[in-house]
Amino acid sequence: VVRFLLSEQQVALYVESLIAALWKPENGGRFGGGGGSRPYKTLEQQRMLRADAEELVAEMLPYMATKFFYGLSEQERALAAQRILEPFENRQLNKHLVYTVLDAIVGKIAPELREPAEPRQSQPASG
Repeated sequence: VVRFLLSEQQVALYVESLIAALWKPENGGRFGGGGGSRPYKTLEQQRMLRADAEELVAEMLPYMATKFFYGLSEQERALAAQRILEPFENRQLNKHLVYTVLDAIVGKIAPELREPAEPRQSQPASG
């Protein structure tokens, strides 16, 4: 299964899909939204989106984990979902996460592009 997922044909399909998603023809081939073609969400839309995300995360939390760490009430599950989603609200951390994932993917697909690791200097033995 892994061999198929990392085959040349599949990787080409992944790259084509990524290019199509990032540089959409309907945006004139420009990166992302094409210079602000998507309208910004209102505060009410942002609140609704956040509430939906919290509800979905609360539904996905395993019963035993929530019972052990947070409790069983709906309010406690909602609090657990909020705590799980908090780290993803940091724009700089999200960028770093995306770059790290992309670096790992490119490193697997094309290992020759990876930068060589710095050799560690050995510590002199004390004694």
